[in-house]
Amino acid sequence: DRRFMAHVAVACLAVMGFFSYIGGSSFVLEHIYGISSGMYGLIFATDATGMAVASLLFSRFVARWSLVGLRRVGLTMSSSAAALLLVLSIVADKPALAIVWVLLAVVTTGMGFILPASTALSQIAGERAKGTASALSGGLSFALGALITPVTGFFGGTSLLIMTVVMAVFLGLSLLVSHAARA
Repeated sequence: DRRFMAHVAVACLAVMGFFSYIGGSSFVLEHIYGISSGMYGLIFATDATGMAVASLLFSRFVARWSLVGLRRVGLTMSSSAAALLLVLSIVADKPALAIVWVLLAVVTTGMGFILPASTALSQIAGERAKGTASALSGGLSFALGALITPVTGFFGGTSLLIMTVVMAVFLGLSLLVSHAARA
């Protein structure tokens, strides 16, 4: 089912971009920026709060705006922030921590729109086999995300650039697939 798989592909790519942040950010922020594990916890908690707030806003907006539109808002936020972070990491060896923190927060906040919209859209498209659709869309997204996590952590500990390349590529592809498939 092309429509269903388009929604799954968008979700998989976005989750892979997001999990590259999860897998690489502790290495980057603690080793390159020299922050403590406690400070990393604060940064991660702040970013997670942005995602929770976005999910709450999503629940308020979904009655007025389309699921596809809300997901595109999240995809645009996350992919734009990842692309800007990529440009900054190319231009500067070590961009200011505050800027990196804000851009990572925008990536995470965008996921608060992407994840619930993707789940709902794949469930709607897979309505004729709801259980299979749910298992495939959620399981595949998180399985692929789990596969990218150690790769980013392993290779991403020496440079902000490696993590941001992976984030920007997967989030950008997710946005492109969303537009191309009109999903």
